[in-house]
Amino acid sequence: MDAAVGVVTEPVVAAETYARWRASTLGAVTERVETRGVDVTLRQGRAEQLPFDDASCDVVLAATVLCFVPDAEVAIRELARVLEPGACPDGGPRRSRPI
Repeated sequence: MDAAVGVVTEPVVAAETYARWRASTLGAVTERVETRGVDVTLRQGRAEQLPFDDASCDVVLAATVLCFVPDAEVAIRELARVLEPGACPDGGPRRSRPI
């Protein structure tokens, strides 16, 4: 929803631009990961419905994410759901701030 829309086409252009940016960003990250030989699986999804099993991640990093998701409370619950028991949400040492 764009509350300050002046011309009807502006939200459409913004959505198209975002879609192109998202696709190019995922492609760039994939290329960087492959080039550097990093062992990681990239998945595209929503913070409010993460495509991971319960307790399947040892690290969850969500820098500058919660201010942009539609439902931050649901996203936080999802982050906690996928974390392994005793894991830290910021990727820091397990003893620093376990959930």
